[in-house]
Amino acid sequence: MLRWSVCWVIVSCAPAAAPVGEPAPPVRAVASTSPTPEPTPASAPALTAEDAGASVDATAPEPEPEPAPVVRASFALRAGLAPCRFVFRAGVGSTVNAGRFLMSISRIELEASEVCSAQVVYDAEAEMKAAPDRALEALEGGLLPNPGKLAAAAALREGPDPIFVDANFDGYLDLAVGAASGAYNRSSRYWLFEASNKRFVQSTELEELLMPRFDAKRRRIKAGGRAGGPVYVDSEHEWVKGKLETVWSQTTYLGETPTGKPLPKGFSAYRVRYERRGSAQKKVFDGPAR
Repeated sequence: MLRWSVCWVIVSCAPAAAPVGEPAPPVRAVASTSPTPEPTPASAPALTAEDAGASVDATAPEPEPEPAPVVRASFALRAGLAPCRFVFRAGVGSTVNAGRFLMSISRIELEASEVCSAQVVYDAEAEMKAAPDRALEALEGGLLPNPGKLAAAAALREGPDPIFVDANFDGYLDLAVGAASGAYNRSSRYWLFEASNKRFVQSTELEELLMPRFDAKRRRIKAGGRAGGPVYVDSEHEWVKGKLETVWSQTTYLGETPTGKPLPKGFSAYRVRYERRGSAQKKVFDGPAR
């Protein structure tokens, strides 16, 4: 075992005495018309830079943030497949029987395996450098299920949603990570797994939906919530040839019309509804509703 020794060396700053045998330099008197300054007491404190009029930055430099803990997890994206090896830079919150809650996820990557290619899926620091003017930060997180506990994790009523979900109903699990939450709504980031190239690809289509919920039996995605004030939106979507199509959408104005005017007597809301007809959206209702 190596031992490190720390040595403290005290250096005197007093002026050196004249060498022995050499005469001290003569002291010459200098005439001056300036008044003789009062002697400064030995106990008087020294002038600070602020006293002297210099600018002082009282803010100490902030220490570099410590990197988030590394959480490794192996998870099969489909029954019968070898697991993919995930590496999360994230804090770990509470642990339940179904899994662990990951918080402040700053990086997601995959190690090379039989099923998945080596890939950096998400890196908060890289995104911040690429878009310095945007308010970006680590993702809020989600529930990392234990192997064999995906159904139990999805059934939990409290806490973040599971990180793994089949978002496009192709039989492979995708990544869904909570990004931010507010008083009424929350947003998430999505990456769909493409088996053909063994990589995850970000889905901006899903990220535009308001709190999507995935119905695997109907192969539909429901979305909706409060859009602001008395306005609520709801919609259903489905995948058509790899593209997300809107089946129907509805906007509800509680207690008023879209222009803010009072509703007719006996009505509690105003609704505007669109439904897909062929390849286009058609307005099917626009008026007060009970």
